[in-house]
Amino acid sequence: MEISTVSFNQANIYRDKMFFTLYGKNAVSTKVLDKNGNLFLNRISYYPVKAKRGDYTVITRKKEYEFPDKNLIFETVERIYDKAGKLLNTVKHTVKK
Repeated sequence: MEISTVSFNQANIYRDKMFFTLYGKNAVSTKVLDKNGNLFLNRISYYPVKAKRGDYTVITRKKEYEFPDKNLIFETVERIYDKAGKLLNTVKHTVKK
C-alpha cells in the first residue's frame, strides 16, 4: 500500500499501527489503521466543557469510538469541583450501541 498525499495535521506509526490525527474547532479526530491499511478504530474526542451547577463546577469531556463492524461506544466523564476548586467526584458514563 502506498500513501501519496496526507492531508491530516499529524501522522504517526506506533506498534504496527498508523495514527492520523485531525484537529478541529470542537474536537480531535483520530483514525487508527492496522499494518495492512484497514481501519481499526475511529475516535472523536471533544474538548472539555465547563459548566456551573449551583455551587459546583462541572467539567465534562466526551469521546466517541467507532469500530469497522459498526459498533459505537459513547463515553462521558464528568468531574465535579466545589467553589475552592477541590475535586469532589468523578462520574464516568459509557453507552454501547
